[in-house]
Amino acid sequence: MTRMTRAVWPMLLFVVGIVVGGSAAAQDDAGTARPTPKGADLVLLEEIRVLARRMTVLRETSPALDPPPVAVRATQDLIRIAMEIRGRSMLPAEQLAARDRAWADLGFPRPDVPTSALTHLAGDIAGVGLDAAGNRLLVDVDRLTDEDFFIEQPNDPTIALLLATGVRPDEPTMVHALMHLVQHQRGRTVGETTTDALLAAAALEEGEANLVAVMYLFKAMGLQRNILAMGYTPDQALAGALMPTGFEGAPELDRQILNFVYMDGFEALSWIWQAAGWEGVDRFIGRSRATHDLLHMDRPPARTVLPEPVLPELPAGYTVRDRDSLGELGIVMLVNAMTGKENLGPQAGDGWLADRVLRLETDRGGNGVTVWVSRWRDEKQAEEFLQLYRRGPEPATGLDRTSRRTGSEVEILVIPSSLRPPEPSGE
Repeated sequence: MTRMTRAVWPMLLFVVGIVVGGSAAAQDDAGTARPTPKGADLVLLEEIRVLARRMTVLRETSPALDPPPVAVRATQDLIRIAMEIRGRSMLPAEQLAARDRAWADLGFPRPDVPTSALTHLAGDIAGVGLDAAGNRLLVDVDRLTDEDFFIEQPNDPTIALLLATGVRPDEPTMVHALMHLVQHQRGRTVGETTTDALLAAAALEEGEANLVAVMYLFKAMGLQRNILAMGYTPDQALAGALMPTGFEGAPELDRQILNFVYMDGFEALSWIWQAAGWEGVDRFIGRSRATHDLLHMDRPPARTVLPEPVLPELPAGYTVRDRDSLGELGIVMLVNAMTGKENLGPQAGDGWLADRVLRLETDRGGNGVTVWVSRWRDEKQAEEFLQLYRRGPEPATGLDRTSRRTGSEVEILVIPSSLRPPEPSGE
């Protein structure tokens, strides 16, 4: 799927101008919102519930939010802390740290890729979030105030768009957060806590939240379908307000993950909504479990289940600290990072069916053991992945990495050099 370039903005504003025709945009059932004194929770609560009703109609969600949403004022620091707590609840810290070490041993150039990426994802967009339990909206004290419209900047494209659509600047971001509240009430949980499953679920949730937010932005003009057909994406909405905090300054690997979650997730659901409406979106969300399912929407969903990898003989004390799956996205990122060539990652990951990573460590510390088994559509694609993977650099000092292919399966083992079997004496 291609993304709309900045060159589309003039066309978009031209379309907006035609539709508005100098008249005010139509208002819906809410009427004119009352001024919102800063910190007035009752007024905030009323506005959020009005937005929730509009969002429910737009998303064709039935039943509506039950119980109705609760919103409270909070500083951005408190919102960030609450979101970080929610993020940390996905995996115990010790397990996530073991996953970091496994990824580093497999060849990722940084020792903290999973932790860093999940931390960025937990932050979501600025100005609003869910509390640690996921039950209430936390709204920044500077959002949804009576100072929303900055009409002193009439030439700003964002302000011009908002004035044309009749939408207040913070409303789409509130709709984004309300969609997350709907997802929480649905009880949508990730069946597995592998990296692949977590990233796929995040892409579906952020894609859905931003699809509803973008449609809300243009709903008064009836341009949702036109805008989406033009390739409109969340990074172009409201000066990036629907993109995650810290996106621009994130490390390269984190940016790749955030781009997949916020851009690819949106584009996938946008394409499906245009073709099959919300029923199609619901079906796709229900069937998708892996990053492969979003990267290859024209293929059957990934359903291959690998058995537990056979462990090597190890001294006493080694126990499994983490079970993971890189998934196709992780493999693409890994091969890109190891080879320094962005075209090789997609080539290496294209035939992926399933993979499992086990991380074993002792309580004594020191280097652990990583076992990685992957299955591919056929022997040729398994061999292609293996050869591209082998182009990467050698593991860190003190580690041995071995790799082999058996039919359409590839096994990679990383162990401390001290555990390497002695070489035959040759006698």
